[in-house]
Amino acid sequence: RFLAKGKPEKAYYYFHKVIFLNETPKVFLLLAITLMDMGRYAEALIFFTKIEKVSDNELVLIGITECNIMLRKWDEAISFVNDNVKKSMKLKIIQEMLDNPIRREKYVIFKEFSQKGYSFIEKNDFKNGLIYLKKAEEISDQDAHLMNNIGSILNSLGEKPEKVYPYFEKALLLEPNNKRFKENLFYIKKKIKK
Repeated sequence: RFLAKGKPEKAYYYFHKVIFLNETPKVFLLLAITLMDMGRYAEALIFFTKIEKVSDNELVLIGITECNIMLRKWDEAISFVNDNVKKSMKLKIIQEMLDNPIRREKYVIFKEFSQKGYSFIEKNDFKNGLIYLKKAEEISDQDAHLMNNIGSILNSLGEKPEKVYPYFEKALLLEPNNKRFKENLFYIKKKIKK
């Protein structure tokens, strides 16, 4: 519940307590995802690796790959993806990204800026959060949630609706079936017409 609410530290606290009572792959997986959300990739990788020994489901494979990428362990990431690419179409996409050193480095920097921005936002420091999300946007404006979040922050900071509109519009273009994005765009359109 805490993880879904964007409170990874609280989620980590409870998952870490549960792990002493119940060392199951499910608990390890939830703990690994929480650690990733906190930017603690080396620790997350340990738990993903433990799970992989009993289950090589797609989420675990992607988690191991993502941790290696974010730790800039390029050789390990490339080797792991090459060994497991037949098990997941998503790994095929990642494999193409890993083959391009500039693309993979941009990906990591994008994720780092995004995480830094979201960590400020969790602390209700929206201005600094926005600075880092805008830096992430400079690298790629193809992340629907990033675009929606920038629009939401600009709106909450009292920016003119005309400045907010392009962000909500872009988010919906990237994910046309997302209900929240549709509502946000509708809301800002109404605000512009007033």
